Amino acid sequence: MKLYLIFIIALAGVVSIFGSSITNQTDEKYYHVEPFFKTNWYKANAYCRAIGMHLLSISSKEESDKVKQVIRDLGTVDETFWTSGTKLGDTVYYWLTTGKKLLFTDWAENQPNTYYGGRRCIELWHSADLKWSNDDCDDIYRVICERPTNLTPQ
Repeated sequence: MKLYLIFIIALAGVVSIFGSSITNQTDEKYYHVEPFFKTNWYKANAYCRAIGMHLLSISSKEESDKVKQVIRDLGTVDETFWTSGTKLGDTVYYWLTTGKKLLFTDWAENQPNTYYGGRRCIELWHSADLKWSNDDCDDIYRVICERPTNLTPQ
């Protein structure tokens, strides 16, 4: 685990030195779409924290539409992205970044599902127009981080 954290922190340093990160800002949030790698949900969360942000959480249809538009504007609609949504350690889904249960949902058809039993993390699924799907947290997808626009990175 230490080696992974060192890698994530080093990668965050490389991104901050060389730039080339894909970013976008709405009225309320600043988004960072990581262009260099895909990773599992755990490392995605660690990466966002290492750059002073949080893994994506969505609290309304309006916010969901904004995030989808950011992804479309960047031309990355053919990718799947991790969110901070999970039910690890619980029986219901919640946002890891806020600790709040899901009040708004945008599940794809037949989602969430319990195939294979290990689907505990929420993704924006490219095959369903970026609607939500649950998947195994160890699967490898793109990272999208966020922070409120009124905060500066830590």
